[in-house]
Amino acid sequence: MIVDRLDILSMMMDWEEGTLMWRRTLVLFSTLIRTGLIWQLQGCYGRMAHNLLEAGVIKGDGEIDWERAEDYFEEVEEGGG
Repeated sequence: MIVDRLDILSMMMDWEEGTLMWRRTLVLFSTLIRTGLIWQLQGCYGRMAHNLLEAGVIKGDGEIDWERAEDYFEEVEEGGG
C-alpha cells in the first residue's frame, strides 16, 4: 500500500488523538517502520512499534500479518494487552 506524506501526517495526528482505527494504525506503523522514520519520532511511536513487532503483528520489514493483527487488537480491546 502506497501512503503519501500528507496521509501519514493525518494518520499520525489521528493516532495521537486516539481516533485512528486499528487497521489504519497498522498501515501507519508499517509505513513508519518500512521507511525508518519510526526511530526518529518521539518515544510513544517507538514503544508502539516495539509492541507490534514483538507481537509479530508487523515484521521488521514493515509487512503486516493481518491474521495476528486481528487477534492482537481483539485482545487489546478486551483489556488483555
